[in-house]
This record gives sequence, C-alpha cells and structure tokens, in this order.
Amino acid sequence: MSITYVTCDEARHAYHVMMATIEGEQRACLHPGIYENMLSSCLERPQVHFRGYIPYADVFSKAAALLECIISSNAFIDGSKRMGFLICDLFWSATGTISIPRHQLCSLFSLLQRVVWI
Repeated sequence: MSITYVTCDEARHAYHVMMATIEGEQRACLHPGIYENMLSSCLERPQVHFRGYIPYADVFSKAAALLECIISSNAFIDGSKRMGFLICDLFWSATGTISIPRHQLCSLFSLLQRVVWI
C-alpha cells in the first residue's frame, strides 16, 4: 500500500483556511502563526526509519505519531490541537484509510476542547 503524506504547503493552507473560518480573514493574514521548522519535523516524523527499523509501521501508528507531535510541539501558535486532528484527517483521507465526515469532525473538535480544558 502506498502512503501519501501531508506536505508543509497542504498543512499551511489548511491552517490559514481554518483560522480564516474561525477568526476572520484579517487576523489570519496578519498573524501566520506557524513555526515552519517544527511543522516540518512533525510532518516528517511518521516517515522515519533507522537501519531498516520502522518505528511507525502501520497507518494508524503513523497517524498517532503525527497527531502527538503536532499537539505536543505547538507547531502552530494558535490551534495546535485543532490542527493536529485536521492534519490527521487529511493524512487518513490521503491514504484512503479513514475519512471522518465533516459534521463528526466538528463534534470531535468540541469533545477535544472539553477534555483538554477540564
């Protein structure tokens, strides 16, 4: 099975679309809010291998590594948790593994906010 990974350009575009939707176009344009090197590292993490050893062997391990890295590294100044789930969804959609319907993705975001802010 061929795995398609999310690129920095795709992640950057998704972030600007999300921020424009949530906070309005003006703020999204004035404050890009992305640490490019951290984002690049996070997007490359599922692809790592060392001397034939692949720590993230299946698609679900790769998605979990991607999600954990984006959330814990705060690659985005605002919305790292939301972007972690969004990029994970983009990754799953690109690989054809899982596609979360948009209305359920919104429910997932609100669940995440309740869990994190408790």
